[in-house]
Amino acid sequence: MPSTDSARSNGLEDADRDTLMWHGELVDVYSGDTSTLATRIPFFERKPFGVNDGYEIPGYPGGPRLRPWGENKLWDVVIRMPLVDGDLPTPVGIVSKRYTLVQHQDLFQKATEALKKAGIETGERVELLMSAYGSRMKVTFTFPHQYEFDPGDGSPIALRLYCVNSVDASSTLAIMLGWIRFICGNGLILGTTLFSERLVHNESLKLPDLDEVLTQGISLAEKEKEHLRDWIEKTIPHNKLEAWVDGKLCQMWGPLAAARIWHICRTGKDGKFASPAEKALPHVKEMVPTVTVPGAPRKARNAYHICQALSWVVRERRQVQDQLDGMRQLPELMKALVSSVDAGLS
Repeated sequence: MPSTDSARSNGLEDADRDTLMWHGELVDVYSGDTSTLATRIPFFERKPFGVNDGYEIPGYPGGPRLRPWGENKLWDVVIRMPLVDGDLPTPVGIVSKRYTLVQHQDLFQKATEALKKAGIETGERVELLMSAYGSRMKVTFTFPHQYEFDPGDGSPIALRLYCVNSVDASSTLAIMLGWIRFICGNGLILGTTLFSERLVHNESLKLPDLDEVLTQGISLAEKEKEHLRDWIEKTIPHNKLEAWVDGKLCQMWGPLAAARIWHICRTGKDGKFASPAEKALPHVKEMVPTVTVPGAPRKARNAYHICQALSWVVRERRQVQDQLDGMRQLPELMKALVSSVDAGLS
């Protein structure tokens, strides 16, 4: 399996490499073309859940006798098969007998074929994240330059296809389209449940038609270009931002994330609590500035700026699952903010 050395060779900073986790496992990160990355993805088998080394029963004439263990009829063991010479078959988890094991390779190849059929050449702009034992995979395909556009702030964004899978039932299958902002690496999932829908691994699971996902997603992306341009034109009054930070945002993401986003929107810098024990609303909490957020103005003036502050905080999460969940929640949070502004104008 890939090692952390491979993450280093792909330019991942030491701090990120050492702290990026997925359900308690370190994550390896690779980038390149699809042919190269396909060789990094292992195959998996499932075996009956039991122990095959036997156990001794004393008391028989001539000494203890070895008898086999029983088999658990409810569960199977998922085994990662050797990827390179020297690897050994390694158990990565147990799953229900009803669980449909979707191979990472199958999802990866179907996505690759769908992109090729649609005439979308990703070249070297593919990123693969694998948990340490390979049970969880996230692969991101960044579309070519003709799919990029500038919403109006001088910082282009590009379209991406995200595919997420696990073979141990720890993360649900997800296929999504979204935007990536080059200046800071922030991501935003398209604002529709069609692509953020989670697929349940049971006996009836079938991989969706990725050709259809791409067709519909690209069509939606064209509509969302105007939507994102509108956000740049939409001024967010101070009182509406304050109420949203202390209300909806704090409820969904907690006081620290809410206070960080308020600080970014007011200063262009991320921050941390000066005194975690301070009892105050998020927008009042005293913050210590940490880093300047790439592409953030010193003061957020519109909905798009606020959306990018949200995306930055999601990107900085050290748990891959938290990043994915946060990206899915962005449309809901932005809808609540924009709706409150629109309601005040009507």
